[in-house]
Amino acid sequence: MADGYIGKQMDDYRAGRLGRPTPSRRLARVTARRVLVLDGTTAEGVATIERLRAQGCRVAFADPDTRRGAALAQRTGARHYPLTSLSEILADLQKHWGGVDEVIS
Repeated sequence: MADGYIGKQMDDYRAGRLGRPTPSRRLARVTARRVLVLDGTTAEGVATIERLRAQGCRVAFADPDTRRGAALAQRTGARHYPLTSLSEILADLQKHWGGVDEVIS
């Protein structure tokens, strides 16, 4: 039995009731501001897009399924590309954003 606040926190930690949030394997801290995510179709890709947008990054992603991609773009504010050609996506991003800082696959 613990005395005081710190003792209670230690008891909770030892019992597994407290813990650190685990950062994403792929994305701990991003310094890039314009990011292209190539796998917007996977759950991990969607989480990456959401986290980047939460950090204030401009995000574009590729997803050949236009309905799913449009819904994700509308929900997150990211830019959706249903195109499968990387060169076309990069050319369009060069035109609209002046390029990209990072590509995540």
